[in-house]
Amino acid sequence: LEAVRQYRRTAGYVLTSIRDTPMASSAFFNDLGEAKCPASQWIAFNGDTVLTLNWDNRRAWVHGGDRLVKWDTYNYWGLDTVRAHMVVSHFGREPLRVNSITWELESGCSQESLNGFLAAKPVIWPGSVLELGVVEFAAPLVNEVTRLELKVRLSGSLENDGGLIEKTCLENSWPLWFYPTTAACPRKPDPVWHGEVGIYDPQQLLKDYPGYKRIVAGYLDAEGTELGDLRSYRVIITTEWTNALKDYVQAGGKAIYLQTRDAYLPSERLPFWREAAQVMEKSPYLTGFDAEGFCHLQWYSLATDRAFTPSGFEEVLGSDIHIEPVLLRLDARKYVVHHYLTEIRLGKGTLLATTLRLFGGLGDQAESLSQSVSGQFLLWQWVQAIQRR
Repeated sequence: LEAVRQYRRTAGYVLTSIRDTPMASSAFFNDLGEAKCPASQWIAFNGDTVLTLNWDNRRAWVHGGDRLVKWDTYNYWGLDTVRAHMVVSHFGREPLRVNSITWELESGCSQESLNGFLAAKPVIWPGSVLELGVVEFAAPLVNEVTRLELKVRLSGSLENDGGLIEKTCLENSWPLWFYPTTAACPRKPDPVWHGEVGIYDPQQLLKDYPGYKRIVAGYLDAEGTELGDLRSYRVIITTEWTNALKDYVQAGGKAIYLQTRDAYLPSERLPFWREAAQVMEKSPYLTGFDAEGFCHLQWYSLATDRAFTPSGFEEVLGSDIHIEPVLLRLDARKYVVHHYLTEIRLGKGTLLATTLRLFGGLGDQAESLSQSVSGQFLLWQWVQAIQRR
């Protein structure tokens, strides 16, 4: 809704649910007819006047042209520069005179608070969408994945036709996630632990991800691939599954398989956010991504439109497997369970299979892994965790 409010020509919008149903839990009231949150929280994004966020444009030279680059705006490495453009959408009846605009990055117990103000003090006329300024700060250094709230407060006054002045105060807040920058993080993706990490990427989904050793495309599809050639890899990240990789895992190898199409493991095309609930199991694969117990905006550039059908795993992998789901999808219509992320014990080894889009690419998600901090960190975390299994 906040994104909609940034378009001046939009005359209005419709919220289709007043009360939650089994298929849609995005309404104002819950199953018992009770308000799901205080009125002030609804007004923050649904009032006559709303504070919203916009972000810098990034650019790249692609195929001889200067192109806009989509990126993950909710996730940042420590010391990254955060630049949040503050935009006000004012559709009240009276002009709004701004007196002050302050912001704060609400900190945890161990973090120093960051705060500041915007100097702009405009008069905003009804029907206006106006940028007030840029909230800019260096992302805090953290030792673990940390969620902080960016809170903005605007104080001003409204003057009606009779000359009466009414003081007003607008507030809004947005969650941002910050990630530790260490020698093992994707900024310096050196081989981890005792051996190398290999990337086999015939789908070219990780082409802009540096650091790990590349396995030549087509090599693992060839007949007679020597298993001994793969044993030097502690972990292999792959975007395509082959018989050689299956033999590697069965012999004790560790593999991370990113499936984005109707390929080796059975899957279905299903919406991620609509008419479904994500169920998270307690797992080292999700550390730092499971604090809310559901997929928040932290997951925006990871969301996928495909999920595994686990009942078909044995048909393609054989009966000698043990499945441990990590992130599941519960369909709100049919109450059928699918998997987004699952660990499969195959022979002596471990396969971590996922349909999550670490590299984004859907809609206005980050358009590649290099533009997705959440995707980079999650992949790094999987590489660490699977070696302990």
